[in-house]
Order: sequence, then structure tokens, then C-alpha cells
Amino acid sequence: MIVDFRRQHVDQHSSIIHNAEVEQVSSYKFLGVHISEDLSWTLHTDTVVKKARQNNFLMKLRKFGMNTSILTNFYRAKKALQRVVRAGEDITGSSLPSIQDIYRSRSLRKAHSIIKDPTHPAQGLFCLLPSGRRYRSLPARTKRFKDSCFPQAVRLLNS
Repeated sequence: MIVDFRRQHVDQHSSIIHNAEVEQVSSYKFLGVHISEDLSWTLHTDTVVKKARQNNFLMKLRKFGMNTSILTNFYRAKKALQRVVRAGEDITGSSLPSIQDIYRSRSLRKAHSIIKDPTHPAQGLFCLLPSGRRYRSLPARTKRFKDSCFPQAVRLLNS
């Protein structure tokens, strides 16, 4: 990294280190701080403000009385996470399990831990049918509840 404190911008010739040409960039992130070629703070403040706005949105929702469980669901959207997985596949060059597969395995693991724990508040939602093999489906009037954690866990256990 070359930092030039001169007021007049001088074009640097490309540097060569170990027979490889070093690329000249307009900005660089070092220890969490964005350093731009003109040594201004605009790029760094823009990124800090962008992060703060994301947190501010959640703070506003919380201020308006939204439930914390709903707030946590904001950052657990499956489609948004699937994009991250696809980007990770492109970067690593290998296939990764889909978000749906991860969700299924973790839901099953959580459901089994709830069933084993008699003191868990949600243990009453997992009632065995008289056959002793399948669990009673939870009645859902809305699609939102039907797609929530516990009804999906019961469906996964029954499949």
C-alpha cells in the first residue's frame, strides 16, 4: 500500500514485487477503516452510515412495539440467505448445502431436543397420536402460522 501525502497528485508507475505487478486501487479497507486514494473520509463514513441505517431500521421497528421474535425473523429470510450460499459456492468453487436442507436438519434437531426436555414450554405442542409413530398436526388458520417453526417441525417429524 502506498500512501502519498502530497497535495498534487502524481501518477505512480506500476510497482513490481516478486515479478508480479501490483494493482493500484482507489480505496483499501485496512483494519475496518476504508482508506481512499485522496485520504478523505467520505467512503468510510458512507459505509458506517450504511451499517447504522440497517440497525436504525430495526431500532425503529422495536420502538414501534414490534415483538423481538419478529425482529429476529427479519434477518432469517430464506431467500436472502440462499443468495449468500450461492455467492459462497461461487467463491469456494464447491457445492454447499442449501438453506432449506440446513433449515430442515436444524428444525429436526431442535424438535428432538424439545421432545426430550419435559420442562420446555413448547413440549405440549408435540403430542403423539394413538399410533405412537406420528405427531398431531397443529391447527393453523393462517399461512403465516402454518409456515412457522413448530408446525413445520411437526411436519418434518411426520415425514
